[in-house]
Amino acid sequence: DILRVAIHIAKGWLWILLAALLGAASAFALGHWRFTTKYTAQVQLVRREMTTTFQASELGESFRPRQFNAATVSAMMHSGPLMEKTAASLSPKISASAFQQEIVIRPEKNTDLITVAWTTDVSPAFAAQGLNKYAENVASLTSDLQAQEAKELLSFLSSQMERTEQELTTVQKELMAFSRKSGLADPDKETEAALKQLSELDLRIQSTRIEFDSIDDRVARTEAELAKQDPATQQLNEARSRLAELLTQYTAEFPLVVEQQARVTALEKKRRSNPPADPTASFQSTGNTVANSLYLDILSLRSSKESLKKEIESLTDFRTNLKTKLDSIPDQQLALSRFRGRVAALEETRNLLGGRLREAQLYSERALGYYRLFAPASPDAVSISSRTVKLLIVSFIGAFLAAAIIIAYRAISAATSDSIVSPSDLRRLTRAPVIASLPDQQDMDPAALALWRFTTWAVSYTHLTLPTTPYV
Repeated sequence: DILRVAIHIAKGWLWILLAALLGAASAFALGHWRFTTKYTAQVQLVRREMTTTFQASELGESFRPRQFNAATVSAMMHSGPLMEKTAASLSPKISASAFQQEIVIRPEKNTDLITVAWTTDVSPAFAAQGLNKYAENVASLTSDLQAQEAKELLSFLSSQMERTEQELTTVQKELMAFSRKSGLADPDKETEAALKQLSELDLRIQSTRIEFDSIDDRVARTEAELAKQDPATQQLNEARSRLAELLTQYTAEFPLVVEQQARVTALEKKRRSNPPADPTASFQSTGNTVANSLYLDILSLRSSKESLKKEIESLTDFRTNLKTKLDSIPDQQLALSRFRGRVAALEETRNLLGGRLREAQLYSERALGYYRLFAPASPDAVSISSRTVKLLIVSFIGAFLAAAIIIAYRAISAATSDSIVSPSDLRRLTRAPVIASLPDQQDMDPAALALWRFTTWAVSYTHLTLPTTPYV
């Protein structure tokens, strides 16, 4: 009986109202404790193009650092040391994990932009300051990576330069000794031209070999970095890091430390028994953006290396033919020209290496970085999410749920109760028509009560009038 339930619910309107108020107040108190006003700042980083490079020599190609795509830089931006460095520089202090939980890094599709957003509950100025500091640390990290690459190349070129200087000094001494011994001063023009061509070929071969060795060195370093992305290596590094963390908290005899030490030992033994092979041989593209980028770099470097190898072979064949032609020139004259050609070639090589050294040194000292801050955050542009709206929504939900609980309780009580609260209840119980129902007399004045009595008597009279004819 819907009417019976509705009447029972309507009689409890005061309880429903009190429950709604109590639910709203409870939800408001809980929301006031849980919710805070949030401030979200946003910055954008843009990739720095390396079209204008430092070129300290006219010989060969200039030094150009390798480029990182947006996905690789985004992966590096989640690194723990970067988060710790940023969190430690903020005031008031926050933990690195708390800073990392609220940071959102999103590379923009088909652009060189990376959008970074950070949310805090302190103030708009703190949100802008913290995010700008993080963006500056990211740009500094890319500069450090670029400088590190230049320093590695600088070390390689320095060793090549030292070897060339030693060889040049030796050849110059041999040239002086041969000139005094043979008494020759200048070779003829034909020999000089042929030997000049030979020295130029030697220079090209030498410069190409230097570039070949440089790329070979970069391939080796990139393969070493790719090997570190191997799951087994990462698992071993994580186990070692966990062991170091446990040793800062417990002694070496603690069961957790002993168990972790055994795990590290087992992983190291497995690593020694199965040394990593060529990391590109069985490489498969995964969600590791750093590994994917390194793999593509290796393929590109190997392609360049193969082209340089073919160029060296071609130049070497041409040099062999030219040297065969020079074998017909008189020995002493040829020897003197050869000495001078070697000196000229070594001097050119020295100049080439000197130019590359200066370029690498400029990058190592003044590395620009792969990304720079494009659109910094400002307190005026911070997005504010007030908790007032959240409190209103939570209070409404609390009031609605509390009222719904009371309404459901009274509806179930009305459906399961045996008391008579409506005419339909009486009709269903007695299976007789209901002539009238008596309202609450406390709500009726004497006139209304008298009218109800008369009306009820009239209706009852029509139903209860006895027949005039006696029964037989």
